This record gives sequence, C-alpha cells and structure tokens, in this order.
Amino acid sequence: MLLISGSVAAAPAVSSRALDEVRAAADRGQWLAAEGKAAELLRLARDADEDTVWELRIRRGEALASLARFAESREMLQPELPPRLARGRIAVRRLLALTALSFYGGDRKAAARYIDQAQELAASSQPFLLPNALLYRSFLDPAESDNLLRRALQLARKNGNELAELNIEYRIQHYHLVQGHQYVEAIRSFERLLTRTRALHYDGLELKLEGELGWALRDIGDFEQAAGHFERAVKASEKTGAILDRIPFINQFANVAHDRGDLATADRYYRIAYSLAKPIGHSQLGMITHNLATIALESGHYDEARRLAQESEAIKTKRGDAESLLMTRILDSQIAAGTGDYETARKLVEAVPKEADRPETRWLAEAQLAAVYAAEKRNDDADRQFRRALATLRDARSGIQQEPMRLSFNNEAGAVVDDYVDFLVAAQRGEEALRAVETVQGQTLEEGLGISTNRDPKTIARQARSSILYYHLGPKHSYVWTITADNVTVATLPPRSTIHRTIDAYIRDLLGPAGGSMSRGTELFRMLVEPTGIRSGRVIVIPDGRLNVLNLETLVVPAPKQHFWIEDVVLRNAPSLQLLGREPQVQKPVKSVLLVGNAPQADPAYPALPNAGREVAVVAKRFSRAVVLDHANATPSAYRNASPATYDVLHFVAHGEATIANPFDSAVILGPDPNGYKLFARDIIKQPITARLVTISSCYGAGKRTYVGEGLVGLAWAFVRAGAQQVIAAVWDVNDAATPDLMDAMYKSINAGRDPATALRDAKLMLIHSKGLKPKYWAPFVIYSGM
Repeated sequence: MLLISGSVAAAPAVSSRALDEVRAAADRGQWLAAEGKAAELLRLARDADEDTVWELRIRRGEALASLARFAESREMLQPELPPRLARGRIAVRRLLALTALSFYGGDRKAAARYIDQAQELAASSQPFLLPNALLYRSFLDPAESDNLLRRALQLARKNGNELAELNIEYRIQHYHLVQGHQYVEAIRSFERLLTRTRALHYDGLELKLEGELGWALRDIGDFEQAAGHFERAVKASEKTGAILDRIPFINQFANVAHDRGDLATADRYYRIAYSLAKPIGHSQLGMITHNLATIALESGHYDEARRLAQESEAIKTKRGDAESLLMTRILDSQIAAGTGDYETARKLVEAVPKEADRPETRWLAEAQLAAVYAAEKRNDDADRQFRRALATLRDARSGIQQEPMRLSFNNEAGAVVDDYVDFLVAAQRGEEALRAVETVQGQTLEEGLGISTNRDPKTIARQARSSILYYHLGPKHSYVWTITADNVTVATLPPRSTIHRTIDAYIRDLLGPAGGSMSRGTELFRMLVEPTGIRSGRVIVIPDGRLNVLNLETLVVPAPKQHFWIEDVVLRNAPSLQLLGREPQVQKPVKSVLLVGNAPQADPAYPALPNAGREVAVVAKRFSRAVVLDHANATPSAYRNASPATYDVLHFVAHGEATIANPFDSAVILGPDPNGYKLFARDIIKQPITARLVTISSCYGAGKRTYVGEGLVGLAWAFVRAGAQQVIAAVWDVNDAATPDLMDAMYKSINAGRDPATALRDAKLMLIHSKGLKPKYWAPFVIYSGM
C-alpha cells in the first residue's frame, strides 16, 4: 500500500465569515457591535501577520474613533501596513480613518495630509472608495464642498457603492440646508433618504438623518415633531455607540425643551451633553456650556451662570470662534443686568452690533441693550433701541426669498417682540404695544395680498361692528387687547406655557369619549375671556400660539348657569387687524356655488366618505346656480378649469391633508387626473378668487402648523391669500355624519340673509339644541375673515 503523507495547512487566525460580520457592522455604522466583535477576534488572533488580522485592526480603529476612544483608535491605526497591503482597499480605509481621527482632534494639517494620500491611492488603485475620499475632503475644503460632493455622488452611483451614495446625498442636503436654508427641500430629501437607509439597515446614517430632520423642523418652528426626531436620534446613537453624533442631538433635544419653556428638562439634557462632551473636547462643548449658563441665568442662579459663561468663553476663545464669542458677551451682559450692574451690562453689549457678521447677533445685542436701558428707566433710549432691533429683523426678513422661510422667520425672532411688548405694557403704553405686535402679525398674507394700511384699531372695530380680542402669548406675560369702537384696553394673562398646557388638556377632553370637561372650559373662560370684559355680541378673535387650534365657542361660561360661550357670541377669527381694516367690498347676495367633492377613492389612505354625496346634494339645492364637480369630475384640474373666481361660494366635500413641514403642501384630496389627485395649497394661492365664502368640509382644513405672527397656515390660509373674503375650515377631525346637517342649516340661514359667521353659529346651535351634540361634532369648524 502506498502511503502519502504531508502537512495540513494551518487554519487562518480569522475566518472570512467572522471578518464579514465586522465589515457589515462597520459599514453600517454599528460601532459598538463592530468594535466588540473585532476586539474579540483580535484577542484570539494575537499578532498573526495575516491580511484579515490587519483589516480587523483598521476596522476596529474606525470604530474606536467613532466611539470617541481616540488614543486606542490611534494605537490601532498608526502602524504601517505591510508592503503587500500598501495599495489595497484596507490601506485607503486606514488613511480615511486617520483623516477622521485627526479632524476630530483639531489637527487639520494632519487630516489634509492623510486625505491627500487617501485620494491619490483610491484614484490610482481603489476607485470604489474614491467617493468616500472625496466626501472626507469636503469636510476639509468647505469652499469646494458642493463640487466635491457632486463628483463623489456621480462616482458612487457609477461604482454601485450604495452606502456611500446615501451618505453623500445626505451631506449634499446638509450643505444646502446650512448654506441656503432650503428647509422644505431638505426635509423632503431627508425623509426619502431615511426610507432607503432603513431598508439597508444603515444605522449610522439613520441616526444622522433623524437628527437633521429634528434640526430642520426646529428651525422652522415645529418643536413637537423636532423633539420626536431628536429623541429617536439619541436612542439610535446609544445603540450604535456614535457618541460624536449623540452629543449634538442631546443638545438639540434640550434646545427644544427650552423653546417650550421647560427649563428643568432643558437643564437635565444640557448637563448630559456636557458630561459627554467635556472629556473628549467635543466641538460643541462651548455651545453646550453657553446653553447651561443661559438656563442658570433664567433660573436666577447668577453665580453659576457667570462661572459657566466664563468657561464657555475660554472654550470658544481656544477654538477662535469670533461670532460665538459675541453671543457670550450678550450673555455676560444679561447676567450683569440680572444682578443690577447695568453699567457693565451696557458696556459689554454696546459695540456688539457693529462687530457682528450675522443679523441674529445684531438684533439680539440691540434688544439686550434696550433691556438694559429699560432697567435703568431710560425709556426713550430703550424704545429707540427696541425699534432698531425690529428694523434689523425687518431687513433680515426682507432678504429671504422663500415664502415658507418668511413664514417661519418670526418663530426665531419673536423674543424681541415679546420683550418690547413687555416694556411698553409696563410703561402703560398699551396701544403702542398693540402696534408693535401688529407689525409682525399676518405679514406674509398682507404682502401676498398687497395690503399696506395702518388704520386705527377702533375704526376697524367700528367698521366690523364687532369687539376684537387680540391675543399675544409671551414667555413671561401674555396679553389680550380688547378693541371696541370707543376704546382699546389691555389685560395681562398667564405665561404662554400655562395657557398652552391648559388648552392642550381641554382639547384632549373635547375630543375624548366624554366630550369635554366643563371645569377646564370654565378655567379657560376665566383665563382668556373674563379679563376682556366682553361677554356677548359679535366678537372677532385674533389668536396667537395654541389659541389658533382652540375654538373659543367651546369655552364654558360659569354663571348664572353653565353654558358654552357660543350661546352668547357670534365668533370669527382673523389673521391681523390690517386684514380686517381693508376697505369693505359690497356684500351682494350669494347666488352661485362651485361644489367640488365626493370624488372616487384615489389612495387607500383616504377612504370614501359615506355622507359626501348627501352633503353635495343638500348644499347644491340651496343655490340658484350650482355647478357640481363630483365623482370622476372632482379633480384638481377640473377645479382649476372651472373659473372659480366667478362664484360667490366655493364648497369642498373631501378629505383634507395638513402637512407640518411645508404647509404649502397641504391639500384637498380629490379624484385622480394626469397630474395627481391633490389640490395643493401652493396651487390654490396661484389662482385668484373673489368668493365671499369658501367652505372646506374636511379634517384639519385650517392646517396643523402654527407660525408666530401668522397663525395656522394651511388650506384656509391659502384661500384667504387667493382672495376669499371668508373661509370656513376645521381645526380638528370632522364628523362625516353630522356635517351635512350642519352645512344644510348654515346655507339655509345664509339664503335668509344672514352673514356667514351668524349662519354658521345658527347651524351649530341647531345641532346643540335639537340633537344635543357635543362640541367635537360642531366645534371643529371655525370661520376665518380675510377682511
């Protein structure tokens, strides 16, 4: 027998399957998993000189850098690769990881040296990774960032590098958001990318996109949605271990809490961010420390505020952040003023407006100087300085081209108006305070409609034959001006946070199974109405904040017998005094209606409305000329082609979609035509109308998004902007069964000669008295006056 003997090849130190697991985790930003698995495999492999072991070291180095364990990362990455690997894919990854590590550590020269090597090597021998190298270079060369990213995206698509493609698309949108403030486009893109990212389980990018969405939504004033995105981003970063991303997200989550007036929550999360940022010298440490100082100041802890401000200044000085240092001087001025050292406070901030590059820094400094003058009782100087701050705000707003951004501008700038109003009311200059609020109220609508008036409030009330309740909700004090034909008075109300909290609780009650809490309704009546002295008659409300989503008809009058306020008043809302103050148009009888609705189902998300046909029929019979676009004829293009400007009334019976990110995307849901099935707010605006009344018989027709100074912006806002005199729309869900009876009664009353506000009230009272219906059935509909 012939025996053949030989040596058995040694098993590799690391199996290809195990290495693939580490690669997959690292490629998807799952840093804790990648580092843990790589560390375990390296312990078993010891110092084996194998390609797989070298790759594990580089992969672990990448993960350690993202976990902010910089010294350990450097230990993994610094050793030179053996010559056989010097031009391979792992060599490029090593250079990219060293670029990031140097960048994190603030050594931009070293980062530039490493990225030069990485890009050259990728271009010559590893083209699959060239998009990654260009992406890294974009961080180091901001001036060329846009060109670099677009080239990188083209190469990633050509090479089939999908993870790099997604990351680069994210960076392009981030760049445009930062440079051009293109919030609407960025939000849409981030949402699309988030869907693709989740499908690929790309956790590292998913958390970044959640954070970017939170940032963009906070900047446009949608604090509720922003908080949700930040919370998800923080949780995802905890799962992946991405501490460098987690710190900004926690800081932003705290910012949202601060925006809402929740100082305790803001303080807690700022402290968490600080505890994570300080040991690693995170780039946002100076900002986080500044934010902590602001909370201490607002809580009256001046010594702590001063200590934190000094720490923040030292950090910012080291980083050479000149504009941010100016913000610290404003903070120092606020601290000095808080302790009564007005001279120091004044000197700290006097020169800031001239030194600032950003308009925001200028108007904040001007407003702070005004606050110091006010504290010193130098009222003329304070008034002059507040007006200067408002002028800076107007100039900054005038440079904004995108209408959605002009809408949201006052969300950012409203604090200056709040402080000025507090100053004027304290000086017993209530009518001047009203004029100050009116300068930012309904600006975008007035611009779109070409309104430029400055009529006396009492004249406007006399013309409208109504009392006007004008609300302004502030962080320290809120106010309501009561305007009649003879007088203007102002009353002080609780802070915004108290009013918002009570409104939200009452709305939950109204929409819940019980149908409403009489005690909360009474509490709000006493809070919001009793200080005005108005109990009955015709009332126009100019709301603010969460008052935009509360129908004041539902408030409960406590005595002599409990009842809803609708029993005593004919109520309507208006965007601003000046919109009310336009010259009245001749009120002719309403004879014609364009009815659009009862469309076929175009999307499973919008099921058929069982009572839509009945509503179309009962409304049509109330007009001598009724043109009905229903069933397959109820399409966006059919509405546009029906000459809507020729009708007295436009009435829609359809689902409504209210979007928060961009209210101009709010839509009436109709039947399909070649361009889709949605009649968008942005298209409604483009087609002028002259209708005396537009009725949007759908859920949330008034919108869901509230802007400081603009109110709810959605379909109702769009029709007012298009030229409607009055619009009826819903602030909540609409009950499909109850609505036809409500509309039939309303139009019957209009035909009898009643104005729309009185007719709508008559119809609601009919439902209350004859059917005993609760507010959730009749209160969603609110009438908005465009004049």
